[in-house]
Amino acid sequence: MDWCLLIYKWTSRILLLEYRRKKIEPIMKDIQRSILSDQLLEEFVRRKPTTKKEFFEFPLALRDQIEPGQGRLRDEILDIVEEFST
Repeated sequence: MDWCLLIYKWTSRILLLEYRRKKIEPIMKDIQRSILSDQLLEEFVRRKPTTKKEFFEFPLALRDQIEPGQGRLRDEILDIVEEFST
């Protein structure tokens, strides 16, 4: 595997985990129902979406697990992914 890809995946995972710890964990009782559940975090790392359209290409089964009202968080996460991807 390409070293750049490994570094990207490792670094982006750390950034998203830190965001989850600071912004999501304090407001969510069940982190697995959040927009950065373990499965969704892996989708963000793998797919690198930067737009809502790209986010809505995630499997519906994963998106259906998200509790409502996390659109603002989604937008912030997309900004993080975009900033890191450029």
